Amino acid sequence: MEDPQKRVEGTTQLGGEGLPRLGLAPFTSRPHIVQNVGDGALAHSSYQNIRFAITTGANMTFKLLVNGVLANTGGREAVGANTIADLATRLLQDGAARVVLVSKEKEQYAGVRLPEGLVHRTPPQLEATMAELAQVAGVTIVIYDGACANERRRRQKRGLLPAPTLFTVVNEEVCENCGDCGTKANCMSLQKVPTEFGPKTQIHQSTCNQDRACINGECPSFVTVEVPSGKGVRKPARPSIQPERLPEVAIHAVAGPYHVYMPGRADRAFSPPAPSWRRPRPWTACRSRPTTRPAPPRSGARCSPA
Repeated sequence: MEDPQKRVEGTTQLGGEGLPRLGLAPFTSRPHIVQNVGDGALAHSSYQNIRFAITTGANMTFKLLVNGVLANTGGREAVGANTIADLATRLLQDGAARVVLVSKEKEQYAGVRLPEGLVHRTPPQLEATMAELAQVAGVTIVIYDGACANERRRRQKRGLLPAPTLFTVVNEEVCENCGDCGTKANCMSLQKVPTEFGPKTQIHQSTCNQDRACINGECPSFVTVEVPSGKGVRKPARPSIQPERLPEVAIHAVAGPYHVYMPGRADRAFSPPAPSWRRPRPWTACRSRPTTRPAPPRSGARCSPA
């Protein structure tokens, strides 16, 4: 919802996960933190941070989100990633106090030889597991093995996976705007909307990942709709634009020099717009010159009367 209880307290750069905690630990009374790490960052360089944290005796839990794709590069597979069994074995050998594997289906590991000492649980046990590991001294690990819901939605839109046929909506006349669905799901697709009955909760269908975690809330307003294959949520009709009703744009005369700043990375980011600034010269009698200012890098165009 608009004010989720589960929030991020701090961020760091790719490859720096966990390191701020090691520097701040001697100066704070907080005994334990949770550090999220994606499998892409883990395969890239963040595994060394876990080893360093174990060596320094830090009290923290690394929550490894293993979903098989790199979100910041368009859903590519992580290069050099290990299997779950190999990853858990390495973590235990490197000195992790406890390693817990969380997956939706335990059956998928029925024929996999998991290392001794690895605890296997399911998502409903995640909250209790995190609270349990917070009381364990040293570095503890949670390996969350789950497919990326955003990547699944992207593949469905591209026709690489079957499109969903089950949708969840909220009956606004029944919803009491209690927010329990947001507490249970912590989903950003649950949004507050004004209605004639007051503020209500609505599911934003374009961003919904179809995991239906929201229906775990204590609420009778949820309606599940199953549609035939090939059908989906009907998009609202686009509003028609009547050009004659659009107001005229006031064009101000150039009375003197002025500057227009566009954020970017040096001249390279400004190169595509630069010709556009020069192009209106025959009509506006202006000349433009791309400029770059350091720290922070900015690019702009200066236009002066000819």
